Amino acid sequence: MTCIHIKQSLEKVNELISKMNDPDSSLYEKLGKYVSEDEADALLAQLRTSCTVKNIIRQDDLYNHLSVIFDILKSCECRNEIVEEYNQLVNKHNEDISTKLRIQSEVTNLRTRTEHYLSQLTDVRKMLEDKEREISRLENNFREKDNRIDNLLSKLAESKLDNSDKVGETKRKEDEIKLLKKTLFESQENFLSERLKNKKQKLEDFVIEIGIELIKAQNLSRRYKELILAQENKQGNDITIAQENIEATREGLLERGISNVKARKFLKKCKKIAQLEQQKEKIQEQFEARQEVPFEF
Repeated sequence: MTCIHIKQSLEKVNELISKMNDPDSSLYEKLGKYVSEDEADALLAQLRTSCTVKNIIRQDDLYNHLSVIFDILKSCECRNEIVEEYNQLVNKHNEDISTKLRIQSEVTNLRTRTEHYLSQLTDVRKMLEDKEREISRLENNFREKDNRIDNLLSKLAESKLDNSDKVGETKRKEDEIKLLKKTLFESQENFLSERLKNKKQKLEDFVIEIGIELIKAQNLSRRYKELILAQENKQGNDITIAQENIEATREGLLERGISNVKARKFLKKCKKIAQLEQQKEKIQEQFEARQEVPFEF
C-alpha cells in the first residue's frame, strides 16, 4: 500500500527542485544588475563593463512550499491505520493462543477420560470372563441333573410294573421329578438369562468400539427374532421381509464406513441374542405346558 500523503509530499519536493533549477521561476527574486570583481578589474582596465543579473531565493516562497509539505505529512493517518491493523493482529494472535491452550486442555481431558474408559472396559472384560466360567459350571450342573432325571425315569418305568406295591415310592419319585424339572427349568432360565446378559454386554462394548447407536443393535436383534419365528412357521413372505430388513441394516453400516468384517460381526452378535431370547421363551412355554399336563404312569 502506497501512502498518498508521501506521494503528494514527493511531488511537492520535485516541484521545489524544479523551481530551484529554473532561475526564472517564482522561487528566485531578481535583485537587479551588479558588477562582479573580475568585471570591475576589466572595467578599470578597459573603462567599460557589462552587467550581470543575480537572483536569490525568495524565502517566503520556499517557506510556503515547505509548509505545504509539512502539513501534508502531519495530516497523514497511514501510521494510525498501520498501528490499528497491528493491534488487531496482536489481538487475533492472543485469541489464537487462548484457543490453542483451550484445545490442549480439552485434549488432555479427553485423554484422561479415554484412559478411564479403557480401565473400565478392562474390568468389564474380566467380569465377563468370570461369567463365562460360571456359565460353564452351570452347564455341567445341567448335564448332571439331566442324567439324574433319566435315571429316575428309568427307575419309574421299572417300578410301574409293580405299581401296586410301590405306590408310595412312585408318588415320592413323581414329586421328586416335578421338583427336579422345576429346578432344571429355573437353572436353564437362569443360565440363559445370564448368558443373554453376557452377550448383550459384549454387544454394547462392540457397539461403542465401532461407533454406532445401541438402538440399531436392539432393532436388528428384533428383526432376527422375526426371521426366526417366520422360519419356524414357514411364512415365506415374512421371511423375505425380515431378510431384506437385515440386509438393509448391513448396507447402512457399510455406507457409514464400517468395515465388512465388523459389520458381519455386529450382525452375528445380534443374531445370537435373538436366538437366546427365542430359546428362553420356548423353555418358558414348555415349562408352563408341562405344569398343566398331569403326570401319568
